[in-house]
Amino acid sequence: MALADIKAKIEADAREQAEAILQRARGQAEEIRRKAQQEIEDIRHSFEERFAKEAPEISKRREAVARLDVEREMLNAKRRLISMVFDEALNQMISLDRAKREPFVERLLLASVQDGDEVVVVGPSEDLITEDWLKGFNDRHGKSLTLSDRRDPSIKGGFVVERGKISTNCTWEMLLRVFQEEREAEVVRQLFADR
Repeated sequence: MALADIKAKIEADAREQAEAILQRARGQAEEIRRKAQQEIEDIRHSFEERFAKEAPEISKRREAVARLDVEREMLNAKRRLISMVFDEALNQMISLDRAKREPFVERLLLASVQDGDEVVVVGPSEDLITEDWLKGFNDRHGKSLTLSDRRDPSIKGGFVVERGKISTNCTWEMLLRVFQEEREAEVVRQLFADR
């Protein structure tokens, strides 16, 4: 056999072996690709199943959170409305005309004094409880109340009765606060009965 024939034979064998190696590599690559594709499909299917199972729960959670947000906003709106109602009541008490206010103030003051020698503190805009009015009150009820020289700017209406370190707060704000605490549930029912 000639050198050229040996060389051709070696080249043919090498090509054959290279082709066989390439075929095996292509087969292995195809097998790896097929397995990877199957694994991708399995993972996708697993996620789809998991999502299908969890979707209703996720939806329920979102609905629950949304419902809580709506309820919280409704509660805040109701609180603001109740506050507005009591603010308006305070404004009406402050602007009550003297003829309606005087009997109320007299009854309230009479109920607030214990010994009859207390000091009455009023706000700067008070025009009913004056030295003269208090003198008439004392004469009618046998008391010795005195009007404080100090005008409390926090008092928008009503008064505070002081005896030593003890104070009885009869301001309109305090009366409404007590009323609100006692009657808030009833006010809520009346305001929101149809809701």
